[in-house]
Amino acid sequence: MLMQERRLEILNILNREGIVKTQDLMEHFDASESTIRRDLSEMEEEGQLTRVHGGAQKLDLYDLERAIEKKRIENVDEKRLIAREAAKKVYNNDIVFLDSSTTTAEMVPFLVNKDLVVVTNSPEIAVDLMTNEISTILLGGRIRQATHAIVDSVAYAQLSTCFFNKVFLGMNGVHPDFGYSTPDPEEALIKEYALEHCTAAYVLADETKINRITFTQVAKIRSIPLITCCEDPQKIERLAAMTEVTNVYPKNDLC
Repeated sequence: MLMQERRLEILNILNREGIVKTQDLMEHFDASESTIRRDLSEMEEEGQLTRVHGGAQKLDLYDLERAIEKKRIENVDEKRLIAREAAKKVYNNDIVFLDSSTTTAEMVPFLVNKDLVVVTNSPEIAVDLMTNEISTILLGGRIRQATHAIVDSVAYAQLSTCFFNKVFLGMNGVHPDFGYSTPDPEEALIKEYALEHCTAAYVLADETKINRITFTQVAKIRSIPLITCCEDPQKIERLAAMTEVTNVYPKNDLC
């Protein structure tokens, strides 16, 4: 079987089953483990699937199953490392925007004792900021149930009158070709407004977001530096050719 035919069949299997094991693909195609791993790796780079431990799964463009409660407990150490590195970009007297993200939320403890004003569209981040005695502005508007992010025309109107020294954004997808993306168009618009009104912006995303595509593109990779924690040098190499990438892997002791 030709490579193109094999990869098309892998996509057909994923469309039917949603997830597939590497071992099952080896038996189905009578192929070596290295061949199947190469197929899955290159297909992930092309945005055709997402690799998981022991196999691959169908792309979830809307990311609906991963609500905020689940995201809070995933990859916490990696998110904290990314957040600590991001906080180094913040200086006294900065006006900062933190969008609603479980990774940007981890920045709050590292901002203590800095003289700042922080604007956010996350009620939970706002409470954390206030608890740590950081000057806080919370955008108004409707709260999206899945992510607890404030979105709608009220928040857009407020953002259109603001300007920030630094903007820090979480993303659901970081793909070399499609760019930075998020499932919800309303949240994407909040991120776009923030990007249009700042001196510097950074995307914070752990390794699980790299080579993923979700429904709505926010920006191309070339326009915004990435702070991540990724142990796969090939993923980093491709992204680093397109933008500034700060990789905090290997992990150091957390402070």
